[in-house]
Amino acid sequence: MLEFDFEKFSGFYHSHIEPQLFDLEKERKKIYWYFFILDSIFILTIIIFIILFILFWFFRDFVHLNDEQVIVLWVGIPFSLLIFLFLIHGLVDDFFIKKQKKYIRSLKTKAYKKIFKLFDLEYSKSTSPEFVDYQNTVLKYISKDKKINIKIFTYIMRFEDEISGIFKDIPFKLCDATIIKQHKIKCEVDKGETPIFQGLMLAVKLNKIFDKETVIKTDNFNLFNIKKNLVKLEDNEFNKRFKVYADNEVEARYIITPSFMERLKNFHKNKKDKTIIFFDSKCSESKNMYVLTNTGKDNFEIPFNKSILNEKYYYNLLKELVDMLEIAVALKLEQNIGL
Repeated sequence: MLEFDFEKFSGFYHSHIEPQLFDLEKERKKIYWYFFILDSIFILTIIIFIILFILFWFFRDFVHLNDEQVIVLWVGIPFSLLIFLFLIHGLVDDFFIKKQKKYIRSLKTKAYKKIFKLFDLEYSKSTSPEFVDYQNTVLKYISKDKKINIKIFTYIMRFEDEISGIFKDIPFKLCDATIIKQHKIKCEVDKGETPIFQGLMLAVKLNKIFDKETVIKTDNFNLFNIKKNLVKLEDNEFNKRFKVYADNEVEARYIITPSFMERLKNFHKNKKDKTIIFFDSKCSESKNMYVLTNTGKDNFEIPFNKSILNEKYYYNLLKELVDMLEIAVALKLEQNIGL
């Protein structure tokens, strides 16, 4: 288990990270309050229109207007103004959303690079092309199109916010990963997308040499349909919590030693996240083990309606990274002997 030195991070945060965030925090407040005031004015205007309409309804007998004048003055004009306000609000809202996204990208670039540099790691908003190779290993178990009525479902993966580096002599890449189910109708354009997985993906280079594929997943991770031989190991508790599938049972036992099973059980002891681990030497020359953990969220998301000068937020972000790297430490991937 890794020890995370909060005091060391606290000093680094106040001396290096926080000064970089002051200008971004001022910009965040400016954009946020503009957006808040705009929405408040819009809501207040609608309330005023409703009040005026109700007042007219109760006092309409005291106003001497014919039916045509009533429709134009008290229905046509107010509703035309409301439609105009909705259109203006939509345009301004779209402008602020673009500003918000630009602000988040700026924050990630300035703050995240500083944070991960503390561990000699590199941060990139976009991911490297080799993650396209990784997705083939993942999607081949869920990517078969299914025709239900007239719908066809296809699956794709999207990656962003990549962290890369060497940790205890282990080359690794970690990123946010999302599996998307795309909805299509015959040959028409996409009719919608549904995220079915949100979490982290860790790719590392395993020093062990193997020829076949082995997959380990938590028992409750039903997203993947692994059509391989189910391997029963000696540890009954492990078998209850995890399922092991392999092309070669002998090779699977070579990879999954009793000490590794114990470490994986301890790692998931207090975790509710669903995890699947792929050992696949044919997927990529640089990486041959992939860990997906379904956290159910965007792990690098920046809050827009809260101050970014929150030390604990960045600490928690680092803790998520450390938790994933603990898998690599627990597996002792730098060793050529048993896991």
